[in-house]
Amino acid sequence: SMVLECNIKEYAFPSDSVVLSSGWSIDLIIHKILLTFLNPILIFIYMLFQYLREGAAIFSAVTGILCTFIEVAWIFRAINIQLRSCSSECRFSQPNKLIILITGGSNGLGLQLAKTFGSDSNVKSLIIMDLAESKELKDLKRIYGNKIIFKKCDLSIPYRARDVTRDILSKYGRVDSLICNAGVRQYKDFIDLKLEELHTLVQVNFISHCEMINEVVKNHKIENPEDRLHIVAVSSVLGFVSPMSLGIYSATKASLTNFMDALRYEVPNQIVLSTICPGQLTTDMFSDIDVGKGFLAPLVDHRKLARRIVEIIRNGRNGLFAYPFYARFMPAFRCMPWYIYQALRKFSAMDRS
Repeated sequence: SMVLECNIKEYAFPSDSVVLSSGWSIDLIIHKILLTFLNPILIFIYMLFQYLREGAAIFSAVTGILCTFIEVAWIFRAINIQLRSCSSECRFSQPNKLIILITGGSNGLGLQLAKTFGSDSNVKSLIIMDLAESKELKDLKRIYGNKIIFKKCDLSIPYRARDVTRDILSKYGRVDSLICNAGVRQYKDFIDLKLEELHTLVQVNFISHCEMINEVVKNHKIENPEDRLHIVAVSSVLGFVSPMSLGIYSATKASLTNFMDALRYEVPNQIVLSTICPGQLTTDMFSDIDVGKGFLAPLVDHRKLARRIVEIIRNGRNGLFAYPFYARFMPAFRCMPWYIYQALRKFSAMDRS
């Protein structure tokens, strides 16, 4: 019954790849294969055709084992999708009048999320918390009017994020989804960082979001504990393995990932937690970096990723989501024998880019 409850389209077809479509990459090849050679519907039709043509004995001895394995793998995928999803009873208090809070929504991925949510008729209020209001965000406000609210907040100042979050909750009563997206990048080696620069990295990327999550969760438990709250933290694949000169930035992302993982077992099932760990995005933050391995490590299209995050929230998906394909194997990277680990670092050129 668990499998049958899954959306048939989602079961039979993988979601669109979030990597940049220009040029070939391993992600796009895998996506095409999952739509053809390894697609469960096509495999089932092929199995049925072979069975009718050759008979059960010949078929089961050769092709049947492989085809059955593929079908079972897709069934496990469907079970995983179902287990990630919150229960049908776990619903937003007002699904047609959602209140979304995004940090760092003036540029990059946050701005793209604002564009995506702005066109969603089910979103009543889209609150953007950032240090400054970009021209693009002002243009967006002219399109959607009072639907988009900008809240100026310097996340690098201790307790500022907590205070602004309290003001938002006091005015609106609730937040249906909090997207912790804001982040600042490290531009110096650790040894050259000034103390205030180090504190800013940790405060903006990690501590301020912990403070906001704390406030939102406490408010949810008091005001609407039976309703759904969805928290999304935008971390990074660099939280698994850090390149040279990005140690503090990567440490903050690792902290955010681990924090979300632990928090999941502290909060009730009505609170859905999703951690997004993308590779290099097509945004300005890392535009000066070129690893030069586009086939194995393609850029993640931030426009596609924004749509995927909205999809994750809409479907109530728990857990960690790593993109692109190579990112799924990064947690095991550091557990490899030292000489293999060193060779892979050298091959990836992460310390020279």
